[in-house]
Amino acid sequence: MKANILYRNAQQVEELIKFYNEQKVTFKVKHSQYSTTFDFGKEKIKFVTQTYGVRVFAANRCLVKDIKNSPDTLELLTKYYSTDNYDVRNGLKPKKYGNVINIDISGAYPNTLNNNGLCTFETYKKLMRLPKLERLPAIGMIAKKATVFSYENGECIEWDVEIGEFANIFYFLIYEVDRIMKFCKEIAGEFYIMHWVDGIFLEPYTPKEILLQIQSFLKKLKYNFRFENISQFDVKREEDMLIFEIMKNKELKTFKFADKRMNDNYNEILNVLQNDTLFLQRDVIPDLQLPARNAAIDLQEWFK
Repeated sequence: MKANILYRNAQQVEELIKFYNEQKVTFKVKHSQYSTTFDFGKEKIKFVTQTYGVRVFAANRCLVKDIKNSPDTLELLTKYYSTDNYDVRNGLKPKKYGNVINIDISGAYPNTLNNNGLCTFETYKKLMRLPKLERLPAIGMIAKKATVFSYENGECIEWDVEIGEFANIFYFLIYEVDRIMKFCKEIAGEFYIMHWVDGIFLEPYTPKEILLQIQSFLKKLKYNFRFENISQFDVKREEDMLIFEIMKNKELKTFKFADKRMNDNYNEILNVLQNDTLFLQRDVIPDLQLPARNAAIDLQEWFK
């Protein structure tokens, strides 16, 4: 059954759903990040945000085959992995930083797959040969997620969520790259500004010995990396949201996300206040302890 393929437009999709419901047609609508598909049983209409070449799907098929054959896949599928992939310095102030140091991991996800035995070297090379804008979809397809709505007699009668069989492997990749960024953050210490996905941003006066330690750490884990030219690094704040405007290789990039440190600090203050309240309510002085700060990670093992 071949689908008619069109480019997705949100208003057009909504109008079609309304039209078919008015006609009392029985159909399903599957929404995913990259497409929306109307399924009428014998016919389909597919709306896409972007089309990809054959090589993207070929690389994805090779990757899926490798993941199925990996002895570590079953264990990884049973675990939970946080998909947070950014962090900022505690108390980061809005200002124009000018030039900053940026260290980016090259091909972070393909290298994580290869370093953890989740793909063969041949598949790794196929992924690395893809342009960056095609490489992420080729890997991200393993985490495909779609919401399916079923319509009958003009009404939505049920809905369901479909998640890719190997979605947790993709979550592992996000977790593992972020874990590496957090180690780099520990090495950088007070010179750390923020990290986003696979790139870390440091103060322009970061000592050379710290940069060399980060390089040594990444090399030991078999990750390639590069220093990027950052000519503009502006930080703005809207309540608990941080906005970054970064000029990278003459291209302006904008990131916006919640300041996680603000949440952590707020929770720590609440814990202290709660302990003080408990103290005032008791007749016997309790053994009060402030919430322990995260212990600094001992990185000496990495450099033996």
